[in-house]
Amino acid sequence: MPISLGNSSAFCGILRLCEASIGPLKHQKMEAGIMYEKEIELKIQKLPEDLRREVLDYVEFLLNKYKEREKAKNKLGFDWEGGLSDLKEKFTSVKLQHKSLEWR
Repeated sequence: MPISLGNSSAFCGILRLCEASIGPLKHQKMEAGIMYEKEIELKIQKLPEDLRREVLDYVEFLLNKYKEREKAKNKLGFDWEGGLSDLKEKFTSVKLQHKSLEWR
């Protein structure tokens, strides 16, 4: 079913979807965003219905791409795990705790 982006309420719905996915915009970004909203809206209104659907698909693609990037950035990695295993014979956990207190 084609989605019409020709009216401003549909376009605002897409922008709300974007905002919900990437978080609220800061005041400065919102002011710049309003300028772009009108320009984007005018250009979308000139597109035929099938291309409007492509625009919507592309916006969803960008949102998913951004969301994945944010997840990867916030993910706590354990790639360091086992990195000091060769030292376990030399130091005990108690010795390491005492050494860490010296460094503070």
